[in-house]
Amino acid sequence: MMCRSRCRHARGVLRRLIAVTAVAAISAPAGARADLPAEVEARLAHTLESVAAGMGVFGATHAVRLTDGSDEVLATGSAGPNFASQTGRVLAPTDQVRIGSQTKTYVATVVLHQVDQGLVGLDDRVFDLVSDPGWTLQDWHREITIEHLLSMRSGLADYLSVPDTEQSDRSTIELWNSRNGLLARSPQTLVASTLPFGPTGTPGDPDAFFYSNTNFVLLGLVAETVSCSAPGGCRGIDELVADVVTGPLALSGTLLPTGLDPSQPFSDGTWLDRGVLWSGTVASFSRIDPSVPGSAGAMLSVPADQLRWVVDLTTNDTGLLSDATFQERLRLTTIDAGEVSGTPAGYGLGIYRVVSPNTGATLLGHGGTISGYQTVMFQHGGDGHFSVLNFNTFVANRADPGTRPSDPMAGAFALERALLLPDPADRIPGACETAGSETRCRGTFETQVAASGTTVIEPSGNAWPGSREGASPVPSVLAYRDQAVGIALESGSLTIAQGAAVEVVGDAAIAVAIDAGAVTVSGSVTAIGHGARALAPAGGRGTPGAGMMTVAAGGSVFGIVDVPTGGVLSVSGTVNGPVAVGAGGRVDIREGGVVYGPIRLAGDGVRITVAGTLVYGVEDNGFEHEIARPPAPAALTTAPALLMAPPQPEVVAPAPLSSPTANPWLPPGLITPTGASPF
Repeated sequence: MMCRSRCRHARGVLRRLIAVTAVAAISAPAGARADLPAEVEARLAHTLESVAAGMGVFGATHAVRLTDGSDEVLATGSAGPNFASQTGRVLAPTDQVRIGSQTKTYVATVVLHQVDQGLVGLDDRVFDLVSDPGWTLQDWHREITIEHLLSMRSGLADYLSVPDTEQSDRSTIELWNSRNGLLARSPQTLVASTLPFGPTGTPGDPDAFFYSNTNFVLLGLVAETVSCSAPGGCRGIDELVADVVTGPLALSGTLLPTGLDPSQPFSDGTWLDRGVLWSGTVASFSRIDPSVPGSAGAMLSVPADQLRWVVDLTTNDTGLLSDATFQERLRLTTIDAGEVSGTPAGYGLGIYRVVSPNTGATLLGHGGTISGYQTVMFQHGGDGHFSVLNFNTFVANRADPGTRPSDPMAGAFALERALLLPDPADRIPGACETAGSETRCRGTFETQVAASGTTVIEPSGNAWPGSREGASPVPSVLAYRDQAVGIALESGSLTIAQGAAVEVVGDAAIAVAIDAGAVTVSGSVTAIGHGARALAPAGGRGTPGAGMMTVAAGGSVFGIVDVPTGGVLSVSGTVNGPVAVGAGGRVDIREGGVVYGPIRLAGDGVRITVAGTLVYGVEDNGFEHEIARPPAPAALTTAPALLMAPPQPEVVAPAPLSSPTANPWLPPGLITPTGASPF
C-alpha cells in the first residue's frame, strides 16, 4: 500500500509550495488500493491550506484513512504573521506535536486493560486505592469510583482553573502559561488543589458530565498503584502506556514524556502570550515540564500514529480490550450529557461522541488542546473514514485582520466536506427558475451565481454520503479556489433560505459579494481562507450604499464580515468571525443574536447597538463611535479588548463551584462561546 503526502503553502500567508517525504505506510487490508481521485486530492490539499491560512496557524497536518483502508497524510505550513514569523514553524507529516487531551484516551485504555486483567473494577472507589497524607477529603469524595473518573462524572473541580496550592493568588493554568510551561507540580499536589471545592455536579450522574483534568491525573495514580499487583511490578503511567498501547500497536512516534528533553524532535508550539486580542507576544511552548499536564494531557505523537490509534480506539481493531469492556467504554457516548468545543456530546470512558453537522452521523474520538497546539481525531460514522487534524499554534485573534480564531473542530468539519463532496457526475446541477419577479435557485452551483431582482437560494437537495437525520445538505453554492465569489448580488434582494448554504474555500474568496441591495441569511454562509469574506461589498469596504446585511434568527455566518461605508449589519442569528465596519456603518446585535467578533472600526460615525451577545468586544482604532445599550445589555469591552480570565470558584465546601468553566488545556482567559466546554 502506498502512502502519499503533500506539504503545500497557500498564497499570501502560506508562501511556497514544497513536497515532503511521506511517513511510513500504515498497514491496510489486503487488496488493491484505489488512489484518491485527483479532484478529491486537490480539494483536500486546498482545504487544508485554506483552513491553516484562514485561522492564522503556523502549521497544520491532516491524516485520513479511507474506506478502502488506504491512508493519506497532508501537511501545510507558513511563516505566520510578520510580527511572529521568528517563532512560527511549518509542519511536515513526520513532525511530532503535543496532543493534549488525546492523552486521556491512552490512559483510559491502560485502566480498562487493568479492568480486563481483574486488577481493578469500574465500581472500585478511587480514594480507597490512592491516598496522600496531605489530602483533606470531603464525604462525597469517598463515593467516587473509577468509572466516574473515566466518564468525567466525578464532580471534581479542574485543577487548571482553581487557585494553585503553592501560589494561591493565581490558578495553575495562569502560572503554567506565564512560565511558558516550565512549571513543575506533582499529581498529588494538583489533586490537592481541587479538594476544598464542592462538586461541580452529582457524581455518577449519567445525564451530565463535567470535564475535568483532575479525573485523569487521578487515573494515572490509580493505574500506577494497581500495576504493583500485576506481573512486572510497579510501573509509572508512562511505562504503562508504552506496555499496553504504544508498544503493541508499534506507535513509535508516540510517548508520554516524564521530563524536559531539549533534544526531543517535536514541532515548535506557539500561542499569543497574555491573551491580548490583535496584539501581544508570541510565546513558545516547545519545551515544557510535562508534570502539569501529566496523564491528562502531556503526550506527543505524529499524524500516522494518531491515525492508527483512532482506528483502534474506536473499533478495538486489535483487541486491546475485551469486547465487553470495549462496549462499556462506548455506552455513555450515546447520551448527550454535555458539550465539547460548543458541540453537544456524549462522554464515554476516555472517548467522546459528537454528531457531524454535515452528515448527522456519529463521530467517535477525542480532541486535545494544550498551550501551543490543537488537535482532533475522529472515526466518521457516516462513511467509515478516519481523520486527524493538528495545529502547532494556539492563538486567539491576532494582528492579521485576515484571520479568525483557530478552531480545529471547524477545520475538521471543513475537511470532511472536502472529502465527502460527491464527484461532479453525481451532483445535481444547479438550476434557477423565475416566476414573476422572483427567482428561486436549487441544486449545487460550482460557478458564480449572479443575483438581481428578488432571488432566493433554496436548500440544494443534495445529500452527503452516509447522511442521517439532522444532516445538512450539500451547499447550494460551493467554490474551492482562491479569490472565488459564490454569489454576486448586483441589485435587489437576496435570501439564503433556511437549510440553504453558501460556502467558499480559498484565500481572498467572498461567499456573497454585494454591489447593491439587501441580503438576508436564514441558512448559512461560510468563507474559509486567509482574507476570505462571508459577506462583503463587491467594491471594498469604502463602497457607499452597498446594502443591508441581515443574519436572521437561526441563520449563521462563519467568516469575516465587511460592513461598507454607511451600511448596516443586523444580527439575530450568529456571526462567527471578525466584523469590520466602514465609516457611518451600523451594527445591530438584536436579542438572541451573537457576534463572536471582535468588531473592528474602519471609520468614524459607527453606531453599535448590543441587545444580544458580543463576545470579543470592539476595537475602535481611535475612530469616533457610539455604543447603545438597551436595558440589561450584554457585556461589552473596548479596544484593546482583553481576554479576561474566567471567574474562579469560591472556596466553600461542599457548595458547588461558582464557575462551571471546564478548562482542559487553554491559555489563561481564553473566552469560549457561552456554555462551551473545550476539549
